[in-house]
Amino acid sequence: MPLDRTGPHPIVRYSENTFVAQHPEERRLRRLAAAYRKDAIVLGRRDHVLWNELLSIELSQLRCRYCEVGLEIGHGTFDHAIPLDRGGPNQLFNIVRCCYRCQREKGTKTPQEYELSKTLTAVCEMCGKVFHPRWAEYQAGRSRLCSRSCNARKRWSMS
Repeated sequence: MPLDRTGPHPIVRYSENTFVAQHPEERRLRRLAAAYRKDAIVLGRRDHVLWNELLSIELSQLRCRYCEVGLEIGHGTFDHAIPLDRGGPNQLFNIVRCCYRCQREKGTKTPQEYELSKTLTAVCEMCGKVFHPRWAEYQAGRSRLCSRSCNARKRWSMS
């Protein structure tokens, strides 16, 4: 099979005495599917997603699920809407396409928790500044101070 030498070169693999051109995204998606499978096995689940299912998501979902920014093929990433460690399945219906920023911000939150965390605000006990607290601190009830300097001032005022 002749390859187009003018554009990006697909990976060519040798199978049964023939050269087969690999889809340009296949290698990346195979690695992602394998990583998702390993994570699911560590958590005691046997369900899995195949690379071609990830490709179908990539071709059908052209916008980030959380912020609606446009995503090109090969850009962005995938996210388990309900995280694996929170009981979500490693199956096609639980995987969505999103941008890197939203995936990092979402972390292991559910979609509802993520929406809440984007609008969450608190008032600093020391200076009265309205700030955006970290989610873990908010969950633990520790989102009372806006910065290290306010935290230090509070510690010094207590001693």
